[in-house]
Amino acid sequence: YGDNAYTYTANGELATKTTPAGTTTYDYDALGNLRGVTLPDGTRSDYLIDARKFRKFRGHLTHF
Repeated sequence: YGDNAYTYTANGELATKTTPAGTTTYDYDALGNLRGVTLPDGTRSDYLIDARKFRKFRGHLTHF
């Protein structure tokens, strides 16, 4: 869409999103669970997946 560009993993998961503001990178485990996101400013958010397959946030969250 517009000035945005997207790349995907071999399994079809979103790998990167590039906008005029920069690139956001998404990381997944072998089962396809989202494990981390790196924002254009370098901020990294990591997630844990519990036994019930719920994603738990581990990292930094900034509110504006």
